[in-house]
Amino acid sequence: MLPSQFAPETQFASEQITGVLGDASAWRSITTHFRTRTDGQFPVAAEAEISFDVTTGNFISDLFYKIPEAPHYKRGSVSLDQHQDELSDYNRISLLIYPDLPDRASIWLEAIGAPSWTAATFPLRPRQWNKVWLDLGHLEPEGRTKIRELMIGNTALGQLPGDQQWQSYYLKDLRFEKVPPRNIQGWETSAAYVSLSQIGYAPWDKEKIAVFSCENPAETFQVCDAKSGRILLEGKLTILDKTYGKFKIADFSAVSRSGLCYLQAGLVRSPVFPITPAPFAPALDNYLHWLHCMRSGCETPAHPDCFQDDGLREDTKEAVDLVGGWFDASDLRLYNSMSMSNILRPLAASEAFLKNDALAGKLCSEIRWGTDFLQKIWDSETNLPFTMLCVHMPREEKYKKLKKHYYKNNNYWSDNRKGTADDRIVHTPWKSVYLDGSLDNYLHHLGICAAGAEALNIETAIGTPAGRQQILGRTERHFARMRDAKQTAENRRFVAGVNPDSTPALAMSLEIAVNLGRCTGNSDYWRQAAELAEKLLQRQQLDLLETNEARMVSGFFDRIPLLPGLSRPATPVAALLFYLQHAPESSENLKARIHGALRIYADLFIRKAYRMYAPYTLPVQLGTTSGSGKMLLGKWVKTQQEIFVSPTFSPGTIGHESVALTMLAGFLQDAELYAYARAMLLPHLGFNPSSWSYVAETGQDYKPDMMSTTLGHMRGMTSIGVGMRQGVPFYPQHASSNEIYTQLTPYFQGMALQHASCRLRGKLLCGHQPAGLQKIVFRHPDLPEEIAVRSDRQGNYGPVELPAGLRYEIVVGNRVVGQVAVFSGGSASHDVDLDGAVLIQSIQVPEQVRPGLSFKATVELFNYAAVQRSVRLQVQGLRVDPVATEVPLDLAPGKQLVDLMFRVPEKAADAPYAVLLNCNGQSDNFGKSACGVILSTSKLPAGELLEINGSFAEPVQSGEDLLPAGWKKIMGPARIRTVVKDDVSEVEISSEKTVQLHSRLFAVKPGMIVKLKFEVLGGGGTGLPITGIHVYDSAGRWLSAPASKSFEATRNNWRSYELIGEIPANIKGKTAAQSSVCIGINGSATALFRKVSVEVIRP
Repeated sequence: MLPSQFAPETQFASEQITGVLGDASAWRSITTHFRTRTDGQFPVAAEAEISFDVTTGNFISDLFYKIPEAPHYKRGSVSLDQHQDELSDYNRISLLIYPDLPDRASIWLEAIGAPSWTAATFPLRPRQWNKVWLDLGHLEPEGRTKIRELMIGNTALGQLPGDQQWQSYYLKDLRFEKVPPRNIQGWETSAAYVSLSQIGYAPWDKEKIAVFSCENPAETFQVCDAKSGRILLEGKLTILDKTYGKFKIADFSAVSRSGLCYLQAGLVRSPVFPITPAPFAPALDNYLHWLHCMRSGCETPAHPDCFQDDGLREDTKEAVDLVGGWFDASDLRLYNSMSMSNILRPLAASEAFLKNDALAGKLCSEIRWGTDFLQKIWDSETNLPFTMLCVHMPREEKYKKLKKHYYKNNNYWSDNRKGTADDRIVHTPWKSVYLDGSLDNYLHHLGICAAGAEALNIETAIGTPAGRQQILGRTERHFARMRDAKQTAENRRFVAGVNPDSTPALAMSLEIAVNLGRCTGNSDYWRQAAELAEKLLQRQQLDLLETNEARMVSGFFDRIPLLPGLSRPATPVAALLFYLQHAPESSENLKARIHGALRIYADLFIRKAYRMYAPYTLPVQLGTTSGSGKMLLGKWVKTQQEIFVSPTFSPGTIGHESVALTMLAGFLQDAELYAYARAMLLPHLGFNPSSWSYVAETGQDYKPDMMSTTLGHMRGMTSIGVGMRQGVPFYPQHASSNEIYTQLTPYFQGMALQHASCRLRGKLLCGHQPAGLQKIVFRHPDLPEEIAVRSDRQGNYGPVELPAGLRYEIVVGNRVVGQVAVFSGGSASHDVDLDGAVLIQSIQVPEQVRPGLSFKATVELFNYAAVQRSVRLQVQGLRVDPVATEVPLDLAPGKQLVDLMFRVPEKAADAPYAVLLNCNGQSDNFGKSACGVILSTSKLPAGELLEINGSFAEPVQSGEDLLPAGWKKIMGPARIRTVVKDDVSEVEISSEKTVQLHSRLFAVKPGMIVKLKFEVLGGGGTGLPITGIHVYDSAGRWLSAPASKSFEATRNNWRSYELIGEIPANIKGKTAAQSSVCIGINGSATALFRKVSVEVIRP
């Protein structure tokens, strides 16, 4: 077989364009502050030198802006006139560039004359040769020949002490190249590339897949050891054919051996990737390195000490100390409100998960840097925050000329000395002529409070007790002000978009109230949290969407259009889970309703919508408009309006969603949700249609041209990645990294939760007593070794580190005594029963049920004890009623199936329902759950129960009779009693003549086949038990009995019987629309009936 090719290292052709860079006449200056030199007198072997004057010149300064007069984007160009025709055969222009700088080097390339904008920005490594290029693959060959000049520019502005006025870059080796092309847009992978997770996979990941192009003629693939080339696995490529694209899938889930690997199929080879227990570790470390480099007000590996002169108040021009914080997006401005909300807050939320990790020191350092800055951003007089060191320009006509200079506003290096002309302006929105709606908004103000409240619960996050008290006081006062309805009008003077009852605001407020309750112990915060949780529950969408496959979608939070972004749709889910995790006391009813709502969100929204764009797992935006790449999710059952989905590759949205799903997977003990949360993080790391990793030095094939307008190359710097247009992915040549605040730290938090192991501790018990010294083994078939820990004399064990995402068998003394599901990292507790646990393994419920009818939930339990165990199931329903709220069971060892009955209220609206179970009080939030939908127009599938009164609960007195609810007596005389024996309800019928009990009517249709099942016990007499299936018209008039029969009954043993009947199509010109079943006695006798049910055999 021919050797496979790694596309990024492959060149089909390369032509050196000589004599151009060194030709002085080929160069021209497009702006001032740019010059060239081609005399060859250079300190390195080069063909040309270009230099940029970075001085600011004078400042245009008034109120909220300070703008240098010097140009922001300084540039010149070199002519390609003599070589335009040659470009039709190539798809890339490259050159080598050497920045003669100690740091902060970057370059901007652009093709002048190209039919469409063609640009790239490269952060550079200082004082070494860097290869840079301009991709032309999106241009047709004829369009490439229109490129007249290659423009080269730089956006550095301002000088730190010691900086040169003119900053020099040396150039050589201009080339036209032909390289394997990447797709510019669309879902399909380019022919020469492979899409997979470049950070690799854990050995136990259940889904390890890669995507090849269907243009690749190979039918098989190989997984090879990267060092030896040895084939570890050979498999068949499978075709995934979707409306939006066609893919060749390589499934290598069977590979669990740790090490470096690559895939190949035919001549196409993937990047090298690891199989490792900690695949996210390098990406997390790289991100923390980048964030450290983005600090302002100190020296970092990316820049010298800087901005010791920040800043001047906008309102009074007095100096305030705002030294610190983080830059925005590789430029130099500081958006304080966003950085606190979207950097410090998720960093602090990640601390508990990485507390014992190798990354803990770096993470805590960044958290401390953030809290130090958080203490500075408050105005002491008003207790309001200085929100930023830059604002967008107002739209008023008088600011029109300044608006074009926005990118220079506060975006320059300063001299580090207070009281000089370049001191930057600090925004004071409460005394400003301009309120910046995108930055001074209500959610960012809540975000500052959320950051402070989260940090207050980390022991090492705040440097001094005084600093802690300051952050606590500021946070409490500002949160109270933001939530106070009486101050809404006043707040709107300096806060945009004030809406305390929006879903994102409720979710963030709930998070803040919980954290303030945790750190203060103030019960008022817990009462407030309970009220906010109640309000959030009301925001869950309960109307039903019906898909083309007749499946139902519901349960997401907030209204359509559902916009993925800063705070939704995941934030309400995370906030409710956070409340359940930390609330010291709450009504059982509220906890159960939250549990049911979260189950509905998981099963009826996430599972239905987030795999619509397979092979990728992506959050989706819901809306009412269609588009070229949007897909129909379904139609509202009530209005039949169509709802469409569009996916997003946004790392911020993905981060929020992955965090919520990882937390939800832990709460519901759901392996599939955990896998969704993990898979969602992979597109930014290579598993996307472009095949790029969008994180510098993370993966073998990362995108090197990402915006860095003022800083050079930094390990971990990140670009925005894959964009979306009308539901279709596109990969911009100029991919900006300016999403640091809103995008990347939530993404870091998502990776942190997936990276973190679980620190499990608990007690080993025998009955309810400590079991003493024992070896406890946690075992999983995908782990190379068992994980063992010993309990002490009091039965305490742990903490023991367990990789998350797995369900472990627990072994004590060579016997399996239970299981523990670990689907989230951080600290957890689990007590081990030495006698063997009884666990609820699963619950199966009908996908659709109808109002007024009953249904069965089948529960699988497993008794790990060696003997029979007596347990009690606690049962609860959301919008459905359990026949019994507590069910006693005697379970033999091993697996047991138990049927539980539920009723749907007669007047139940079309909406989701949930069933919640607990075994012996093992969880105060109900341990297991399942859900479906109530649908009045449901087409009942085979096997669904139409009507059941098997327990004959809630008997009703009728004269001398005690009838089961919903049943009526016909004929007689007879005496009816509803009795309970051994916790099972029965109906006893004592008849002198023929008597029947008829159930309530239920809807049927012609051709439906139903089966009546029951048990009967004889009580003496000459008569026989009888049953029947009766049909009625839509007005309830009796038409016929398509099935009826007498049965034998014995005194000593219950006997089970079935009666099957088909609903006739026509009865004397009338159509059957309803049915009932009857039980009774034909003649004089006594009999007992129980476990009566009707089941659809054919809908």
